[in-house]
Amino acid sequence: MDQSFTAQLADLAVQLTTDDVPSPAMDLVELAFIDTIGCALAGSRSEEVRLAAGWAVGLEARPEATVIGGRGERLPAAFAAMVNSTAGHALDLDDVSPAMTHPSTCLVPPLLAVSERTGASGADLMMAYIAGFEVCVRLCRVLNPEHYYRGWHSMSTVNGLGVAAATARLLGLDARGVRMAMAIAAASSSGIRKNFGTMVKPLHAGQAAFHGVQAAELAASGFVADDAILDGQHGYLEVFGDDDTVVADVDISRLELVDSGIIFKRYACCGALHPAIDAVLDLVARHSIRPEDIVRISCSVNSRAPAVLVHHQVVAPAEGRFSVEYSLAVAAIDSDAGPAQYTTERVADPEVQRLSRSVTVVVDDDLPTGYALFPAEVTIETAHGGVHTQRHDIARGDPKQPFGPDEIIEKFRRCAAFVLDADGVKTAESAVVSLRDSPNVSQAVSELGG
Repeated sequence: MDQSFTAQLADLAVQLTTDDVPSPAMDLVELAFIDTIGCALAGSRSEEVRLAAGWAVGLEARPEATVIGGRGERLPAAFAAMVNSTAGHALDLDDVSPAMTHPSTCLVPPLLAVSERTGASGADLMMAYIAGFEVCVRLCRVLNPEHYYRGWHSMSTVNGLGVAAATARLLGLDARGVRMAMAIAAASSSGIRKNFGTMVKPLHAGQAAFHGVQAAELAASGFVADDAILDGQHGYLEVFGDDDTVVADVDISRLELVDSGIIFKRYACCGALHPAIDAVLDLVARHSIRPEDIVRISCSVNSRAPAVLVHHQVVAPAEGRFSVEYSLAVAAIDSDAGPAQYTTERVADPEVQRLSRSVTVVVDDDLPTGYALFPAEVTIETAHGGVHTQRHDIARGDPKQPFGPDEIIEKFRRCAAFVLDADGVKTAESAVVSLRDSPNVSQAVSELGG
């Protein structure tokens, strides 16, 4: 490479234009904004968001940006980004990149917050998102899956650099400014998977958002850092990668947004569970299986899944989001695995607990592994002697089995209805679908306050 990898990514972030982005990819970005804002509205009443927002509001700082679903609360942009990104990931319903990170919940809220303060246009907002998406996903493509399976949570370790690059572009910084912003953000790269199943996992999104905005604003003020932070001895890639980490020249003509796309989620739990839940729901519907008739559910997973789906005897909703046993049981009973299935009341339900104990999980080494690939084969045995089996390699919502725009809009409406009345849902929907073409997004964002 003639340039450092840091310089290549920074150049990409500032040089991208709308001519580089095919129309379907721009449509995908618009859906990512709609989906993420819906997830943030639905998650805005979670306990972790209540605590995080309470702390931030208590600082009584400048009211620059809207707290999504926050009953009119406003905060400085970095703090609003932290609260709103935490909300976006609180229910684990937000989108995923096949390169193993959650891009939009880290990117959308901080870009909305900064745009609200600066009066940026919808076009600038979307292009900043694409710049940040490319930085996040290209870094994850280089580091993962090994980085993830060593225990790092790439949403937290990587995405702060993408947020910094996106925010720096939105603030009008040049390529050097983007390099400074990424380097400053690298100083805050952290987050380990040991916290999966606790309030800290959604906070990882909030931290990436906060530190990304902080880094870009410091860079804009003249704060200086290493201008090749990704490269060389003790650089980011050496520290977070391994001996096999390989980087390639950045090709602006091929976008990860186009090549790998975005996985939209149907269920409020870890994406590694989604193929198995799809299989359960297919079997229950096809064979009219009643929950009381189920004797046993067996689930075969690949060799990577047990390191992610770590909870088995669930006592809290956050644990259930990483439990095969709980998620398959509640899905079989309720014919769904949405936010309503991951509540304290559902976790405590005796029938859910009984069926959870009937679920067995086995590792099948023949099931393929890869970036964000978690195939599952599910067998349901009934009291009448029925044995029904279904395998799914990918879940609906994957780019290979995508949701349509109408399905994303309907998901937004369901999410918004958790915190808004019917008129409020209509107002919020009108605001989010107008973002892309807005000459100034401030008014639209302010409508999301709840």
